[in-house]
Amino acid sequence: MILDEIVLHNFGVFRGRQRASLTPVSDQRPIILFGGLNGAGKTTLLEGLLVCLFGRHAPCLRGNGGYENYLRRSIHRLAPPSEGARLEIRFRSTIEGLQKAYCVTRSWKTTPSRVSESVDVLVDGSHDVSLSETWAERVDQFMPPQLAPLFFFDGEQIESLADKGKTKEMLATALHALLGIDLVDKLQSDLVVLEQRKSKERASEADQGAIDAADANSRELRALLNSQQAEVATLRTLITRAERTMADRDKEFESAGGKLASQRQELERDSADASARHTSVALQLVDLSSGALPLELVRDRLSQISAQADREAIAHQSQELREVIRERDERLRRRLTEKGAYDAISTLFEDFCQGENRVMEATLDVDQFLSLDASARGNVSVLLHHDLDEQLFRSQDLIAQADALQTRRDDLEASMAATPDSEAVSAIARERQIAQETLSELRRRLTTEQENLARQERALSQAIDQAKKLYEQQQSVQNQNEDINRFETHSTRAREVLGRFRQKVVASHLERLESLILDSFQQLLRKESLVSSVTIQPNSYDLSLHGQSGEEIPAERLSAGERQLLAVALLWALARASGRPLPVAIDTPLGRLDGIHRKHLVDRYFPYASHQVLIFSTDEEIDDELHGALGRRIAQTYRLEYDDETCSTRIEKGYFN
Repeated sequence: MILDEIVLHNFGVFRGRQRASLTPVSDQRPIILFGGLNGAGKTTLLEGLLVCLFGRHAPCLRGNGGYENYLRRSIHRLAPPSEGARLEIRFRSTIEGLQKAYCVTRSWKTTPSRVSESVDVLVDGSHDVSLSETWAERVDQFMPPQLAPLFFFDGEQIESLADKGKTKEMLATALHALLGIDLVDKLQSDLVVLEQRKSKERASEADQGAIDAADANSRELRALLNSQQAEVATLRTLITRAERTMADRDKEFESAGGKLASQRQELERDSADASARHTSVALQLVDLSSGALPLELVRDRLSQISAQADREAIAHQSQELREVIRERDERLRRRLTEKGAYDAISTLFEDFCQGENRVMEATLDVDQFLSLDASARGNVSVLLHHDLDEQLFRSQDLIAQADALQTRRDDLEASMAATPDSEAVSAIARERQIAQETLSELRRRLTTEQENLARQERALSQAIDQAKKLYEQQQSVQNQNEDINRFETHSTRAREVLGRFRQKVVASHLERLESLILDSFQQLLRKESLVSSVTIQPNSYDLSLHGQSGEEIPAERLSAGERQLLAVALLWALARASGRPLPVAIDTPLGRLDGIHRKHLVDRYFPYASHQVLIFSTDEEIDDELHGALGRRIAQTYRLEYDDETCSTRIEKGYFN
């Protein structure tokens, strides 16, 4: 199954028509990444997929106050009532060797008294009346609702599965759905009912009265049990809401500066330290300014002085040289005259001397007003090309330090100024305390109701055992009808065979599932040598981890992040065990994982979870670094942009970065 497109119209926070293409580019790029801040509609988008496919049987609707109420609440509050809401999913699936394109559209409108819903299914672009009318029964051939939680799940589900009790419950439910154990249990239960009916047919009136009373007692206890189960489910829903309220109060407390108020002394110490350091830097700048640094303002003049001094030195040297050359020239003239040199040679000599003299005269044409000696010229050169540069660099560094320290002081003063009024913080703290007390009270009530539920279950079990004994007694007394006896014999044998079949099927698949869980967990775990084997008890579904030497690893030894990775490994292993090529959708997957565990999940799970993986993330989960790690695995990215003015979310191309 490949999801190609989802369209949402006036659903949840999505007002008007919003669509997103979900087709993966290739097997190497299976990931469709949705980014959105909290409240932007990530969970709503995941619910849209489930509700469109499964309707009232969608796993996300448990504990939501009824399907019709959910449909009413899910229509965008600013949408005209006449428009209602609509969900549309396009996907491809191979049935009996042929791939076909399907389009499922679920739409609904409301009136004060009722909700009208319709489902339309297109197959290869043509309306299929039969499939539209029976979609609730035939959706199983594409994705059974019982298996949906293995492929479509959120971070809260992962966190809850980290609890050992939840793990047992999930393993039992998933295995029953995967292996069809529910059908075996149903068949065994039906056979027991038939045996009881046959037994009633031959019971005496007195025995029949006792059996009827036992049955009535069982029905009454079952009704009480159902009521108790509903009470427990309601409390769990209230606890979930109270936990969200508690989280909101924690955020309000933090936003109001509750933590900042407790940190004020530390802020004051930091501010005093920054001030002292700033004063020290300022004094160093003053010391630096008392040296050669101010001459940086007249660097050009100093350069001119250095050049003038050099020219004067050259002129002085040329003056001394000129006298020496003049004496040499006179000696040469005398020698030429004494030797009787030709006139041409004398002329050439005179021309040469005149030219050289003119060049030398040019170097002598310099005003002498500095008259610096070699030491003074050297000092000017060192000042220009070393001292000033060094002091300028030092001053710039000190100025940068002073600016940084001033910014630090300003930030600290702003933080201290932002410290809220103690009365305001205390008011929010009281609300936070009330939320905590409410949550604690609900949890206490849940514990009490769970104990009551356990008692009701024991009472019902005892009543069923009592009724069974009456039936058995009746069967031992009434053994006249051969057909009934034959039926009971075969029924009992059938139940025994079904029981053995159930045990063998579970045991045979548990070994493979243990291997898949171990493989998945080791791929995700940072400490790859921590766990060497996994075992699941066939009857209780207790899951145990074992180390290299075979010792059992207690759950307390695993960190919270490792327990969450174990929950992901369970879902991954069960999905692999199902053998169904279904997409995987994960909402807020990284929750409370640390950096290493997040990296492992990104590198080792997301690209291989399925041939198509939908990830719904905040900017703090799949951040720039993890987005880069996923880059070559991502087929498409979307950003959920919430507009406060329109109170709605738009689906736009691209991720946060």
